[in-house]
Amino acid sequence: MKKIAIAVLTAVLLISTASAQTWHNTEQQTNLDAEDDESGVEDTYYCIDQSDECGPKEDGEEYNEGETIDITDEGINYLRYFSEDKVGNEEETQSRIFRLDFTNPISESNYSGGWYNEPVTVEISCNDPEDPEPSGCDTKQICKGSSCTPREGDTATYNSEGRHTARYNSIDVAGNNEPVNEQEVLLDFTSPQVAVQKESVSSETMNATVACTDEMSGCDGSSQRLYTSDEPALNCPTDESRYNEGSTYQVNQHLWVCAAAKDEAGNWAFSNQPVEFSVGTLTTNLDYPGKPGSVVTNIDSAIPITLEIGNEEEDKDRTINISLEGPTQFADQSTWKEIELNGVENREFNFIARPEQVGNTSVTVNMREKTEGFTITKEVKMEVRESGSRTSSAGRETPGIGLLQIAVLTGIAATYLAFRNW
Repeated sequence: MKKIAIAVLTAVLLISTASAQTWHNTEQQTNLDAEDDESGVEDTYYCIDQSDECGPKEDGEEYNEGETIDITDEGINYLRYFSEDKVGNEEETQSRIFRLDFTNPISESNYSGGWYNEPVTVEISCNDPEDPEPSGCDTKQICKGSSCTPREGDTATYNSEGRHTARYNSIDVAGNNEPVNEQEVLLDFTSPQVAVQKESVSSETMNATVACTDEMSGCDGSSQRLYTSDEPALNCPTDESRYNEGSTYQVNQHLWVCAAAKDEAGNWAFSNQPVEFSVGTLTTNLDYPGKPGSVVTNIDSAIPITLEIGNEEEDKDRTINISLEGPTQFADQSTWKEIELNGVENREFNFIARPEQVGNTSVTVNMREKTEGFTITKEVKMEVRESGSRTSSAGRETPGIGLLQIAVLTGIAATYLAFRNW
């Protein structure tokens, strides 16, 4: 009497008994152990694939011989096996499934980065990307802080401004633990500081420029704009759509100007009160010997220069600071003065230049209006020649000096012995 051999798959039975759906994150090895009490076991055969298609031996499928099986491929592996005794009895084919997943899951955050001007809730999602079959995401973890340990959960809310850190990862069903991801969360709830800055271009033109500072996210340079009006107002508009000029505007008439800008988080800010620009109403004139040729032949005498300043605006009082640069001083030997122009008024005063050597000498007059903050600069350049030389029509230096020239120079010196002071 023949007895059919009964194969006992010790290792596979232990694994499969735990759960037919168990996933492993390492390679697996199992042993096939067959017994036959009468004729004994002749051979044990098995096949393994991921298509669940290797068929029974009678269908022509070749089975491997052996009792130790290594299962190394990620995905779902189908194992079939049977044994044959020494008299040719074949065991009924049996099967087991091995599920392997060696790949970490991938977590993603809904926070896209950059600065925000309101509280943010960071939510994470998980994707398990194995091919052909993943074990799937099991646990998502998140925490707040640069050195915190993520704990189970998928959201974290940030409601205070500043630079924060979100740390998160995921674990799949096979137990693969994704390395912790870090993401900076940037919040700025405070508007920047915005003002209108004045810069002098000439006595008749000024530049109005947006000045913006922000200590958290920084100013957005592309957002900086100006608003201009020919009428005064108590406050600047707080609607950014009304600011139609660029970040710099050249002013050459009487205007009131406001500034607007936002920071990188999107917080808008506006200058508080319109800044008044009064330009084109201050006139200046410099007069000195030799003008416009600026040739002075007598270096023994001080060179007189007259400065005239005029205010053309009836309802505008002006305070002007005047400073001198170069070998020059006012009649009272000072180099700085402050004058008041009340309404429509012209003021004229004198100062002197003392050339230190023959050649070119330069005198610079700086005028700065206190309330407006712009600077007018006038420069006087004079060529100084020896008093004993003169230039002929051919351009040659000719010794001597004419009687008429002596008389003129003497008259100039006598005229400016006393300078008007004010």
